Amino acid sequence: MGDKHNQATQKTGSGAGALFFVVLLVIVAAGASFMALQASQRASALATVSAQQKMALIQAGWLVDRYYGRRESDVLGRLKAVNAEISTRHQHWMATISAAKSLGGGEMQPARELDVQLRDFVNRIFSFVAPTTQGEGRKSLWYAITAMADKSLMMAMDAAVMPVQAGIADMAEKLRKAAMGLWGAVVLALFWLSSSAIAPLRRQVQKLNDDMQRLAATDNLTGIYNRAMLFKLGDMLLSSARRHKKTYAALMIEVDGFRDINDKYGRAAGDAVLKTIAGSLTSVLRTSDVLGRVGGNEFGVFLPSTDEYGASLVAEKLRAAVGEAVFALKDNQLILSVSIGAAGLKETHKRSGDMLRAAETAVEAAKAKGGNVVVKYDDAHAALQGAADNAEAAG
Repeated sequence: MGDKHNQATQKTGSGAGALFFVVLLVIVAAGASFMALQASQRASALATVSAQQKMALIQAGWLVDRYYGRRESDVLGRLKAVNAEISTRHQHWMATISAAKSLGGGEMQPARELDVQLRDFVNRIFSFVAPTTQGEGRKSLWYAITAMADKSLMMAMDAAVMPVQAGIADMAEKLRKAAMGLWGAVVLALFWLSSSAIAPLRRQVQKLNDDMQRLAATDNLTGIYNRAMLFKLGDMLLSSARRHKKTYAALMIEVDGFRDINDKYGRAAGDAVLKTIAGSLTSVLRTSDVLGRVGGNEFGVFLPSTDEYGASLVAEKLRAAVGEAVFALKDNQLILSVSIGAAGLKETHKRSGDMLRAAETAVEAAKAKGGNVVVKYDDAHAALQGAADNAEAAG
């Protein structure tokens, strides 16, 4: 009798110990999943702040050009407001990149150098709008401000942000793999302990794992791939295209007049527009194509087994689909449009980001034409080279 009691007690103790081990695994796995999600959120916050600062810089250069180059004096007040916005965002930007850096590594020196350039940019605009600035002094400031807003500050911001984002992506991937391994151990332990009492917990664990994978891969607003997953899949497709000697192309898509929509109707309306456009793009693309939100009002698409010309045809279908999506807003109906750049795979393209940058060059050419058009990279590059040759000949 005593032996049976001891055996029952040992079984009970063994079961309780196993259950405690499973609960401990769940806690550790949930902690790893939470840290991975936090890393993704930090990366998203950094991308958002950087995108907002970029938009403000570009807007400042655009307003300076309108004020001096086109003599539109009514934009001076907006220029001062944008300059104040850039100035007050310094501390927020540095704090965000510092917090993100603590997760993924990356050097702070480029960020500090960029901060100095941003302060110099703000001071230049302050000097530009000062009533004492006249003649050649104002003209030189005009050139300097528009040049910095167009190129140098954009490149400096990328140099400051990209190493940190890469570090965060690496850290998030490691955390995700660790979490998946732990969840796998939990599932195995639950299978071993499978019973009517444990089965509901196992289903909950699986749901948490699925939710974590979905959150790590998708853009919270539009439901399509986020920037990190878009670039990851793009790199995989690029490697496959090179290995099998297949064609490969990328599209960069920018929503026309998006800033005006936000200014006039508010951010909620802008978010709704992005959702609508994402749905229109998804309805046209093949299942093998990869669509993601690059940031702000920009979308990226990777097209396997497609050359630049074929990509431009796909882009025309996407442009038409967006144009057909009439957007009702506050008793108004907005006809939406996008500017699209298409770029085929070149020898110089090492990563998917190189292809999207080439497509972005074509987008700039499309915007210069007034928007709502598709431009191929080869055409945009040829036009830029021709302009450079003409300038050199004239000089």
